[in-house]
Amino acid sequence: LEDASQAARYESRHQEVMAAADTVFADASEEFSSLEAVKQRLEEFKSRCPREYANVYMHLSCPALFAPHVRLQLLRWDPLFADSAPAGAALSEKRDVHKGFDK
Repeated sequence: LEDASQAARYESRHQEVMAAADTVFADASEEFSSLEAVKQRLEEFKSRCPREYANVYMHLSCPALFAPHVRLQLLRWDPLFADSAPAGAALSEKRDVHKGFDK
């Protein structure tokens, strides 16, 4: 950033955005408040009702269901002041988030 006042404005706005981000899933039930929880629910549905899972094309809906959680993780990443990827970026590599959600 160019000068101290610009850096201060950036930091102030960044803190406002992070405070707002903390409230995104505040009113969501526990079973939908995290990516892992959503993934677990979908895995349970697929294992209990594989035919229905396929019939409703659930594998096509998974990206839309995961998107808010992934976007929130990316929002927390500050590429101007961080040397690493977002905190949850390695999630798909570590836990194979999409594994098993294809047909």
